[in-house]
Amino acid sequence: MAGSKPAVAHENPEYLREKIVARIRGLLRERVRSGIAAAQKRGVVFGRRPGQRVKADRYAPHVLKLVAEGQSYREIGHRLGLSKNTVLNIVKRDRAAYLSDFWARGCALQRAGPASLCWWPTPAF
Repeated sequence: MAGSKPAVAHENPEYLREKIVARIRGLLRERVRSGIAAAQKRGVVFGRRPGQRVKADRYAPHVLKLVAEGQSYREIGHRLGLSKNTVLNIVKRDRAAYLSDFWARGCALQRAGPASLCWWPTPAF
């Protein structure tokens, strides 16, 4: 047939390209998932281990000293090359450790009450 078009899977070449790319992505996902499953069977553990804060743990004593001196979290972070949020997390962990230790010892809570644990001013009623 002299005037007929050749048989094509689809008229739009972009559609065909997207279909091929989607198929390749699917194959990659499948291979990655199977590789992760095989590694986990061998005992490989993924992700950060709890308590692995090398830089934060190294700077914690210095950060807490500067906080006690009254410097702002931003100033401390800038001075030590840490982010403000890292400084905040160091202080939070220290306060949480202090309070958990305080509660574990039962230090004078029967007499003073939990309001005495606050490090910010409590309202007078």
